[in-house]
Amino acid sequence: MNLDTAPDIETSSDAYARRFAGNAGSMFLARQEELVMQALADQGPVTILDVGGGHGQLSGPLAACGHQVTVLGSAPECAARLSQDKRNAGVTFATGPLDRLPFEDRSFDTVVSIRTMAHVEDWQNFLGELCRVASRSVVIDYPELASSNMLSLATFGLKKRIEGDTRVYRSFRSSTLRQAFAASSFLVTSVDREFLLPMALHRAGKGAAPLRAIERVGRAMGVTRFAGNPGIMRADRR
Repeated sequence: MNLDTAPDIETSSDAYARRFAGNAGSMFLARQEELVMQALADQGPVTILDVGGGHGQLSGPLAACGHQVTVLGSAPECAARLSQDKRNAGVTFATGPLDRLPFEDRSFDTVVSIRTMAHVEDWQNFLGELCRVASRSVVIDYPELASSNMLSLATFGLKKRIEGDTRVYRSFRSSTLRQAFAASSFLVTSVDREFLLPMALHRAGKGAAPLRAIERVGRAMGVTRFAGNPGIMRADRR
């Protein structure tokens, strides 16, 4: 599996941002933001490190909620898109390697990393670093293997034809991540899932109303919470 030590260079690019254009992309971002904010709902204004967050998908919304946000990027160019959202005006940008975060232990109340976990070369080390610099909580997203993602993996060639620029990624079982968090003295306290249907299907359907209706029904019936993908997971320091 060809994964990366600096996957956020791609996710911070304009080309990557275009993956979220249109109705389907807007739906993806809205649902992602909803679940991350839900995961952090019990936290008042805190210090947050957004690791690999140069894509700007969450830094602005987090800052708008009153949090003091620092975005860490692998290279200076990872900051380019942050200036395009006025909500990032108070966001701090730092540069450093993702495999050794340039911060002291427990430097931030909460660490968030979205669209990175599935693409890092050494995910165990990466997760350990997120935990090391968090004094309270860590929130990540991840492709869940025991979900509709199994269909996506089986049809990766089709997914690539639909999306054009999709990347190789690693999927996880939530139990594996729970064990990894426990090794850093963190306890998983919440897990939720974004979509019941494969995201490539939503892209192919351009966010069509019937597909969105299926998602609403899946959430209302509680099916998405157990069979959806990707997962949003929060873990707290013990």
